[in-house]
Formats: sequence, structure tokens, C-alpha cells
Amino acid sequence: MSSFHSILTRRDFMKGLGLGTAGVSAATVAVPLFHDLDEMMASEGSDSTNFEEKLPWYVKRREYGNPTVEVDWNALQRWHGKYNNDSAHLTPAHYKQRVAQQFVDRKNNILANRAGFTLRDYGLNYTGFAWPTHTVGSTNTPESLGVPKWEGTPEQNARMLRAVARWAGGSMCEFFELDEKYQKLIPMIDGDARKPIIFEDVPQEYINSKNEWVWPIKFKYGMVCMIPRELELMRRSPSGFARSSVGKGYDQGFILDYRIQTFLRNIGYDAVAFSSQSVPFSVMSGIGELVRMNVASPPAYGPMTSIGHVYFTDLPLPASRPVDAGMLRFCKQCIKCAEICPAESSFSKEMGEPAWDITATNNPAGKPDNLKPELFNNFGKRIWPFNQFACKSYWMTLGCASCTACSGSCVFSKERLSSIHELVKPILATTPVMNNFFYKMDSLFSYGRLPMCEWDNWWDEDKAYRAPVMGYR
Repeated sequence: MSSFHSILTRRDFMKGLGLGTAGVSAATVAVPLFHDLDEMMASEGSDSTNFEEKLPWYVKRREYGNPTVEVDWNALQRWHGKYNNDSAHLTPAHYKQRVAQQFVDRKNNILANRAGFTLRDYGLNYTGFAWPTHTVGSTNTPESLGVPKWEGTPEQNARMLRAVARWAGGSMCEFFELDEKYQKLIPMIDGDARKPIIFEDVPQEYINSKNEWVWPIKFKYGMVCMIPRELELMRRSPSGFARSSVGKGYDQGFILDYRIQTFLRNIGYDAVAFSSQSVPFSVMSGIGELVRMNVASPPAYGPMTSIGHVYFTDLPLPASRPVDAGMLRFCKQCIKCAEICPAESSFSKEMGEPAWDITATNNPAGKPDNLKPELFNNFGKRIWPFNQFACKSYWMTLGCASCTACSGSCVFSKERLSSIHELVKPILATTPVMNNFFYKMDSLFSYGRLPMCEWDNWWDEDKAYRAPVMGYR
């Protein structure tokens, strides 16, 4: 965003619109005083009430029931209702002929690679109409249309799939190849469906008679897509405010799942959507770094993200590389998440360096009867141990099922387009000596979790209704 103001005067602006001196004088009567164009564009009309949308300064409110279009209320009657505008004006035979011709035209457009009507263009179109059932499926596969499936290079496929993911409601996207190493990141049992995951040479995923989730071995590629949460809600944690953002993120993820899978079927491929164990794939593909609180933290947003959604597919994709934004190094000197954790899940605030060890069996947090850390900690990575049992135990006391105090308070959880923070981030990534200074400054400027007395003002503040659509930019 520009850091300077446009110094164009109101008189110059009016003259630029073709108004003479007299026109300028007359126009200025209705135009409020603005010192520059940036101030004018940021202004809002004063005509709106406290419950109406705030509109630009040049938009005026009219009387109730009196729009700019003229309405004859005596002549106006209730509309008769919905009808099929395709068939209502045609004979049945003519309508059937047109439907058949539409199929032929669609096929010819695809084979001719007509701009805007290619296989992937049609695929995106019909993906947008998958909502009536909210389930994966497509009757518009290349096979059903009688055309070849989409073929592109891995790099072309990645650009295409990222565009679709953004359109479908996702945000950050990265890719990977499912080689022998990355296969170890897939759990033996799916955490949501509680079904063992096995691989077989089959055309599509399915659940077998043993209640096993069977994945095709042709799924050798993958994409990770992350959905950010709203910072203003995450700062009000633990509460229903923060939980609402978490729940909306999960719901948006399910919508993203069936849209991505439907699109891939529309162009001739298959995929399985998977959210369990998304953190390892997010880290390995470069969505973000693994930080002290044991989540993937994207450089653009910090850890205020919903669980990532992973898609395993037979569409060839390139392998994105992990990132280094200085976050893990920063975590060695910052223990803000550990200090603010109401569950005392630790994140090992006594430890400056990560370790190969997992949570100790005698850890008292959460008051376990028989703690089994191996159930939530996996060996083989050097991290700060996290007591997931203690975290979940605290959730049970809230009545709203989760706590996000750690991620809402993280130094890296900032608005992506806030210029000062975009200047600080590269300093953190390249100049570790400044880490302790910025950690202290973050607290000094009262970033992170808001005091409880400020939580309810979300309902009335501009932040509630001026937030970007879906909560992120």
C-alpha cells in the first residue's frame, strides 16, 4: 500500500472532470472538504444511520420506499413465480433438440480449445454448481463429454490448481510429491474417521469391508491449502469469539474440499481430501515454519490459521520447498505463547532450544491419570514438546470447545497488509540480534490477546462490519 498521499486539490480534481471555474464553485457546495485524494477515497457518507452500511461520501440516502427507479404501487402485483425459461417457450421436441445441440457445442468448444470454453473452463463452471448436494461428484468428466482429459506440465497444473483453490475459498497453496519420505507423514489411522489408511492399485478411494480407507497408489502428488482466521476474533481468546473463527475455518475447509475434488474430476483426475496431520505437509511444502506452539506458521499471517487441507491426487504437480522466515529462530528467545497458555500445555517455556524428546510421562498438566505422550507426540523431529492432553482438558472447562490464546497472541499474528509489520518481518528473518527487542516491543504496544473488558466491543466497532469478506485479505 502506498505510504504517501496524492496532493491533488479539489479544484484540480474538478477541473480534471471538465468543469470550469463556475462549475467548480457550484460543485464545491455539495462536496465536503478533502485535503487530498486518499482522504476523499477513504471517506464515508454521513447520510447513513448507525445500522445502515456506511457508504462513500457521494452516495445519498433517499426516503424509505422511494428508490431512484419509479414504482407504480397500484399497477404492481405479486409475481407469479419461478418457471423454466428454456422450455416454456419451445415445443418439447425443439427443447430436446437444443439440449442435445448444447452437448455437441460443448464438446466442439473443448476440442477446438476455444478461449473461455476449454475443458478446465467448463470444469470450473460446473464446480461452482456443486453446492446443491455439498458432496464430491461430477457428471461432466472428460469421458462423459467424449474429450481427452486435461494435460499440462506440473508447473502449469500448480498455477491452475492455485487459481482454483483461491476461487474456491482457500488462501495459501503449496505442493509436494508423495515420495518414500513424505509417505511417513501420513498417519496409519485417520484421526477424523478413525479408519486405517492403506494403499492399493485402484481407480478411486473407497472404504473396504474391513472399514479401511483405501487410497489409490496413483496419488503421487499433493497440494496443501491453508485458510486464515480473523485476527480480531483470535485476540479474544478463549471465548466464543475465537471459536467462531475456528469453526468457520473448518466449515470453509469442507466447502473447499468438495470444490477442489469436483474440479479435478471435471478435468479427468481424482483426489482425496485430508486434514489430519496437515501440519507436517504444510511445513514440508513451504506453507510456513513449525514454531514453538507446534503449528505451521505462514510468514504472511503467522499461526492464526485454520487447519490446513491436504489433497492427494494423480494430477502431476511440482514439489514446493520449505521456507525459512526466521520464525523458529525467533521462538528460541520468545516464550509469549507458553506464558499466556491458560492450560499450561507448556511449549516448554524453560527451553530456549528445541529438543528431540517428547512430553514427559510425569507431566502433571491437565491432571492425567496415566499420561501417554506417544499418542500425541511423534519421535523424529526436533521441536518444543507440547502436552496436547492438557490443552484439550482445558477446552472441556470452557463450554465453547477450544482455546486459541497462543496463536492469537503470537508476535507473528498480524494483519498481512499492515505496512510496519511487513517491514519488521524481514528484519526478524535476517537479523536475529533484534529478536529480543521486537519480542519486548510486541508486548509494549499491547499486541496479542486483548483484555477481556474489550471483547464485547467487537459487536459495535467498525471492525465487525468493515472486516474483509471471509475474514482475510
